[in-house]
Amino acid sequence: MSCEPKRIRLVVFDMAGTTIRDDDAVNTCLREALAASITVSRADVNKVMGLPKPIAIRELLEAKGAGSGGAELVDAIHEDFLARMVHFYRTAPNVEPMPHAVETFQELREAGLSLVLDTGFSRPIVDAILTRLSWDDNALLDATVASNEVPRGPSAGTTPRAIDSQAAARSGTRMRHDTPSTER
Repeated sequence: MSCEPKRIRLVVFDMAGTTIRDDDAVNTCLREALAASITVSRADVNKVMGLPKPIAIRELLEAKGAGSGGAELVDAIHEDFLARMVHFYRTAPNVEPMPHAVETFQELREAGLSLVLDTGFSRPIVDAILTRLSWDDNALLDATVASNEVPRGPSAGTTPRAIDSQAAARSGTRMRHDTPSTER
């Protein structure tokens, strides 16, 4: 066995709160989408962060005794949430890269590393963010992975989602997430 250190070739970053400032938009938009059915606190929503949003919505409805609406209610709230998120990322004045994110990306690219953004967001939200920040030209990023593009979303067992985890470990891939349910 070789004692040579492994060379890192790929770095995967999470999006909201890690590389993109959004002032807790996920929490706000989810609470607003739920407001027609139930009232939930920021803390209630934080407990289900990192879960696929339909599951989070169902859990929040059930916790508040409003789970009788079934899949149709969950789907309607989820669609409202997605529309709110896309609108937020297209229009909110405070959407911007986190401090030093762009510089970090540039330094890693200059060092020859590949960069991927990985998120629990669906592709329409990812595309709204990338367009808003002008990151959709592939100058900084090699790829983005949205939760609706992988079999199990951002849950445990799919990290890294875009790559087989054992192959990633062999290649020197490192993951950084800011959501406890995805940091496993």
